Amino acid sequence: MPNWKKVIVSGSDAVLKSVTVTNSVGSTTLNSNADTLIFTGSAYFTGSTTITGNLVGNGLTYPTADGTYASQVLQTDAAGNLTFGNVETTFDTIYNGEATTLVKGTPVYISGSNGAAPKVYRADASNPNKMPVVYIVSENITSANTGRGITLGHIDGIDLTGYNAGTAVYVAEGGGWTSTRPTGSSTIIQFLGLVTKAGNGGKGLVLNPGPVVLPNLQTGYTWVGNGNNYPLAVATSSLSVNTSSYSSYALTASYALNAAAASGFPYTGSADITGSINVVGSSTFGDTSNYNSTHNFNGVVYVTAPSTYVNNYANGYFAGGTGLSVGGDVEVTGSILVDSFVVLSQVSSSLNYANDTAAASGGVPLGGLYHTSGTIKIRLV
Repeated sequence: MPNWKKVIVSGSDAVLKSVTVTNSVGSTTLNSNADTLIFTGSAYFTGSTTITGNLVGNGLTYPTADGTYASQVLQTDAAGNLTFGNVETTFDTIYNGEATTLVKGTPVYISGSNGAAPKVYRADASNPNKMPVVYIVSENITSANTGRGITLGHIDGIDLTGYNAGTAVYVAEGGGWTSTRPTGSSTIIQFLGLVTKAGNGGKGLVLNPGPVVLPNLQTGYTWVGNGNNYPLAVATSSLSVNTSSYSSYALTASYALNAAAASGFPYTGSADITGSINVVGSSTFGDTSNYNSTHNFNGVVYVTAPSTYVNNYANGYFAGGTGLSVGGDVEVTGSILVDSFVVLSQVSSSLNYANDTAAASGGVPLGGLYHTSGTIKIRLV
């Protein structure tokens, strides 16, 4: 083609089919075909260039209009089409360490790495070794291959039939996810996100804040599990110690403020008690209790032990300088030794006399025992 300085084409039938521009760098050929101008080779534009219509470069179709909102970014659909859009989801490249495919939507935890990619496996809320969840699988990833894991944002194209928008989603016991908060006593509770669109081809919002961590607790309160194994903040002053299994934790009186109001206090085993014991009601003591102080009983005391208990222990525990103060009746099964004299626990009901004279007439010997209206007496005259 001639080395013209300027080419002017005029007239209704004039068409410029092809122009080749050659310089010291190389050549660029411009072919005109209908309304499309095709550049073959390299093109350098100096100054302003206005393009009306689609711009396709290297198989990528660029948008013809600006984005709707500020701060939107250029995004691809992986099919050659570029558009402006919001950053709705953040991803990380992950490696499938399982022997099977990780399907889209699977919660996974990290264990090891493959190069720069974290190696992930299916999470299980009931197994602390398979928690916490770090990613939600964004698309199916075959074994020993890499793919994308969602750290924050949206996941769409999953079956959410039966769920309502706004439903909370948790890591499930056994793997996967569930809309019911797990209740296992050793289960790790981890909230994953919310359903934003229900139905087949549904959409979810991945928040994944991590496992549940108990908040700070004010002085005088403790965590108590309810019927669903959920922790509740309960004032320690409201706790009642009513079984032996709980009493082992009542190390000081402040932890057993309502112990006296308990309906029962069964205990099996030996107990060393230092201090005073106040008992309201009936109490039964065997020969294995060790008493080291004064005991006040405002009720009936039952001592169920053989005579050896009284002989060997009563002096040590009740009469050994501490004393036994009883307000009420004392029922003793067995004999009581007091200053080398044996006191009988009962007198025959037939030996009921008004006084010593009547007792003598009834055959009670001098120094013998009889009773008057339940009171045991010794015949002295």
